[in-house]
Amino acid sequence: MSVFHSDLFRQQALIAGSWRDADDGTTLAVSNPSTGATLGQIPNMGRA
Repeated sequence: MSVFHSDLFRQQALIAGSWRDADDGTTLAVSNPSTGATLGQIPNMGRA
């Protein structure tokens, strides 16, 4: 997939109106199930 506006993609979680990283900084890969290609990373969030 080609991304023309990569600034539209956030690799953070929106919590209470603020974009946040995981407290420990770890991430999880998000992949396309049909191709196996990695699409991006998301924060590995803990419990609230």
